[in-house]
Amino acid sequence: MLANAAVNVLARRGGLETVAPLARLQVKVRKKTVLNNVARTLDAVAEEAGLAREQLLDRTVPAFGLGPDGVREEKIGDCLVRLCADGPALRFVNAAGKTVKTAPQAVRKDPALAELKTTLKELKQALPAERFRLERALVEERMWRWHQVIEFFLDHPLTGPYARTLIWQILQGPAWIPVRTGDGWELTDPQGRRIQPNPDTPVLLWHPIRESADDVRVWRDHLLEHGIRQPYKQAFREVYLLTPAEETTGTFSNRFAGHTLRYGQVKALLNQRGWTDLSIGHWDYECDGDQDEAVKELSGWQARWGMHVVGVASVGLEAQAVGGHEDYWHSYGFGELTETARTRRDALTRLLPRLTITDRCALADRFLLVRGDLRTYKIHLGSGNILMEPNDAYLCIVPGRDRDPGSVFLPFEEDGGMLSVILSKAFLLAGDAAITGPSITRQLTG
Repeated sequence: MLANAAVNVLARRGGLETVAPLARLQVKVRKKTVLNNVARTLDAVAEEAGLAREQLLDRTVPAFGLGPDGVREEKIGDCLVRLCADGPALRFVNAAGKTVKTAPQAVRKDPALAELKTTLKELKQALPAERFRLERALVEERMWRWHQVIEFFLDHPLTGPYARTLIWQILQGPAWIPVRTGDGWELTDPQGRRIQPNPDTPVLLWHPIRESADDVRVWRDHLLEHGIRQPYKQAFREVYLLTPAEETTGTFSNRFAGHTLRYGQVKALLNQRGWTDLSIGHWDYECDGDQDEAVKELSGWQARWGMHVVGVASVGLEAQAVGGHEDYWHSYGFGELTETARTRRDALTRLLPRLTITDRCALADRFLLVRGDLRTYKIHLGSGNILMEPNDAYLCIVPGRDRDPGSVFLPFEEDGGMLSVILSKAFLLAGDAAITGPSITRQLTG
């Protein structure tokens, strides 16, 4: 109720200054009613401005006073304070010209520093909103003129660092990555060829679903070779090609049938990404209260996910059901790789030669093999679960919040995704003789 009330206040206020906080809400909020309210408010503001909602968002991304390099500098007393989009963070240069991590004592209570800290907080909220918006533009196949890409994305101090690492495609033509020139922007391909499109040239974000496997492989190699980290999986995005069975059915697929999910997490993710109408629970089974479907309109198609609740009590009482879930757990934890896991394997194929532990690692069909001093380990590329040789004993390691995959460059941001989990476990187990945590050492020597 409070969130909807806040959105309603912004709706009554109107104007372009309400767009940025509403855009941030789209990323942070999970509740369907609030998201619908935000969407209606954005549509109303866009209609007033004579624009579509996404066109409005393009034009109203806050710059926070940042310069073209993504840095804003302010002099507070004898200290130079830099607000940096990269990080993002506040960085301090003291009177001696030395960069320090914390504010000097003399300026800590200065109101100007408090204002910068508030701006930094808003900047941290705006960055994921922009990353999410760029990914949505890829999925929705949005199109711009080249001069709009330059103005709203490449030259923008907040969105630019993301947009400059993405692959852009001229409509019905080749794909390129932006490079800055003395008088603007050009596009370059993996072979080093460059072009400068006409300002009115239609462009869109490149998607691997439209490309051959060889072309996708070239772009993946290019990103790793040049250390280009994308804000989301674009070149490394998994593609689900239709199976013969799906071509036969035409309008439905059983590819993911039978998967057991955490409903709360699924509902939150689906709501965030624009799926609607999912509401199931243990009520009124006779009227199908235990089943529902998530719905999304996409590029002229309507997609639906059908789901139903598994009765927890019945699972506990029926041995057959318990056994079925054990089989499911083992299949997920150590079975055949999904399309996402196969994409992860492809990334690891390219990353392994760059690791300091490369001589202790090898890729098998479904596992990353890691040779420690005490044992050899098999890390499943889908689940991140670990088996220890020689008897395939299960090793339980719970990843911490601050995972360090050995300062490895990853070609896309994951927000704590499985690739970084697997790499952090690999670095840990390659030096298993140095592990001191009793929860792990008991398993290694047991």
